[in-house]
Amino acid sequence: MMTTTTEQDQIISVDKRGRTYLGALASRERYIGAVDEAGVITLVPAVVMTESQRYLLEHPEIMRAVDRARSRPADGARPTRGRA
Repeated sequence: MMTTTTEQDQIISVDKRGRTYLGALASRERYIGAVDEAGVITLVPAVVMTESQRYLLEHPEIMRAVDRARSRPADGARPTRGRA
């Protein structure tokens, strides 16, 4: 299979240790990389976060409560909990 290059494509060389330099192609700091059966390498921009950050993203109600509290810091209001 022959592939032609476009003005955006660049030839990327690999050194003896399998390393390469992405230069201007890399707009992000981290990527998740995968190689398929045909040897095509795919890089997808990635973000690394803590378990706490992941938990907050998975529980938007907590983030809403934090945002409400931050919007009125002077009154020191805390979310109320139902009491039995």
